Amino acid sequence: MVMFFRSAAGRALPARMACCALALAFLLTPASASAQAPNPLGPAEFYLESFAVEGLKAVSEELILSESLLQAGRTYTEGQLKDAVHRIQRLPFVLDARFSLRKGSLRDRYELVITVVEARRWFVAIEGRQIYADDGDFFASDVYTDQFVVGRRFSLGKYGVLFAAVGDDDGGINVGYNHYNLFGRSILLSASYSRFLPELDRDNHLLSLALGIPLRVNTSLRLSARYRVIDPNPINPGPVDVFVDVGDSRTWDVEAGWVFNSLDDPILPTSGLLVDAGVRYTEATDDLNLVDRSESPPSRTRLDLSGEGYGLGIEVRKFWSLTRRQSVFGGARLAYESSRSDQPTADGGVAFRRKVDSTIGSLEVGYDFFLLRDRRQERWRELRWESQAEGTKREVDSSPFPSFSPDWTASLESGLVYRNGWGVYRFTFSYRWTDRGSLP
Repeated sequence: MVMFFRSAAGRALPARMACCALALAFLLTPASASAQAPNPLGPAEFYLESFAVEGLKAVSEELILSESLLQAGRTYTEGQLKDAVHRIQRLPFVLDARFSLRKGSLRDRYELVITVVEARRWFVAIEGRQIYADDGDFFASDVYTDQFVVGRRFSLGKYGVLFAAVGDDDGGINVGYNHYNLFGRSILLSASYSRFLPELDRDNHLLSLALGIPLRVNTSLRLSARYRVIDPNPINPGPVDVFVDVGDSRTWDVEAGWVFNSLDDPILPTSGLLVDAGVRYTEATDDLNLVDRSESPPSRTRLDLSGEGYGLGIEVRKFWSLTRRQSVFGGARLAYESSRSDQPTADGGVAFRRKVDSTIGSLEVGYDFFLLRDRRQERWRELRWESQAEGTKREVDSSPFPSFSPDWTASLESGLVYRNGWGVYRFTFSYRWTDRGSLP
């Protein structure tokens, strides 16, 4: 998820956020420094006259080649070929991708061979999380959460992938379609529908549409829109004379961003850089009914409430590979979010609009160690121990009444992640400490 920060037109970031800005600069420096110190002899270049893709079972060769952004009849360096293969490896149905060169028809011409290890058509995602939260003088909680999702992919034509899943991750059911190489430009179009598990017996539906437009092999633009509808449902309020009968709730959410992604793996990365910067706008409406049963017959007053919000933000994560089994990472986020929402009165009117402006900064570091790494195509399996520490600082300006958001949040997390051809299984333990400062 992209975090959002205050724009240049707003107030300057607080001095206590300066460390986050310095961390962003540090994480971005290695990439630029290496680009300024090229090999005096120049990197080796290879003229590619043809391509071959091996190991495919369900998806087409055309889809893999379109995702690489490589073209026959052009010259590429070894680094550019690695970036292209990493882009293929970030596909959700690819476990691994590697490349090799074969001699071509003439001297100094080559055939690029891309070997792909596909995930199975059926997929499973299981996550268990034990959370211990310490909220200072207020309370401490010990909570266990779990998620289980199972689904299947279907290939449609050369560039289409249909998927369906059930479980309690994003909703009760999720159906979607991804089309790669839209208009022959390697653009990804993704559309999905989710029907969430009922909350208080209310149906919750979500429609999503997204575009990924590649600019270069590691950079792209992302555009997305989401529309959520929560259907009305009468509530049984018990003996209360005055209560709110929930009506329709509708939310629009649009987002645009720029992404640089050179990670070598989307789930278990060991090297590379991820930079995600974006802007978001949200608009929501709620139709409620205020019911007074003290009158005969009961009176109903319609409440039409609305709200909107926007934000800007940037997130940076950098991974360094220490050995074949060990890696470390660091990350930073800066964010600004602003929202306005109607607050109702007891007689069915709108008393005022609440304003909340938040500036958020966070830093994180982590260490990962592979306990098992068997990458044979017929028996792919990986087991990794992951640990990380994160600190978050939040400045909130809320009116007309204050916010109870925490000033500082620190967390420690450690756990195991197992991945094979069927899916990903993650079990973690988290400790979270919150400092709310001096509350009014």
